[in-house]
Amino acid sequence: EATGLGVFYCINEATSYADDMAELGLSPGIKGKTAVIQGFGNVGHYSAAFLHGEGAHVIGIAERDGGLYKESGIDIDALAQHVSDGKAFMDYDEPGLQKMDNGLPLLEYECDILVPAALENQITEANADKIKAKIIAEA
Repeated sequence: EATGLGVFYCINEATSYADDMAELGLSPGIKGKTAVIQGFGNVGHYSAAFLHGEGAHVIGIAERDGGLYKESGIDIDALAQHVSDGKAFMDYDEPGLQKMDNGLPLLEYECDILVPAALENQITEANADKIKAKIIAEA
C-alpha cells in the first residue's frame, strides 16, 4: 500500500502546478483526469485506488493475462473486491467493460496519466513514441 500511496503523492504533487498543467493542456489536480495502470498487484491496485478516490477515471488496467478498458472509468473498488475474493482478474465484468487478451497496448491509449506498476522495460524504443499519456508516473 505504501508504494502505491507514494506514487499517488507524486502524481498529486505534479498535478498541483497550474503552469505545468497548462503546458500539458490539463487543469490542476487529479479530479477528472484519465489514467491507465499497468499491473493490478499491490502497487498498481493501490495507485489506482488512490487516484480513483481523488476523482480520476481509471480507464484501463493492463495485467499479464490481459487488459480491461472502460472509457468512463473502471469501478476500482469492485475490481479490487473481485480480486480479493480470489477470482481471476480477467473474470471481472461490469457494464461497458471491454476485455483484451493482451493488455500491453493499453500503455499506448490516450490518457492523462500512465502508471507502469508491474514489469520493468515496458516503455521501450519500440513503443515510446506511441505513448500518448501526458504524465508518466513509473512505480
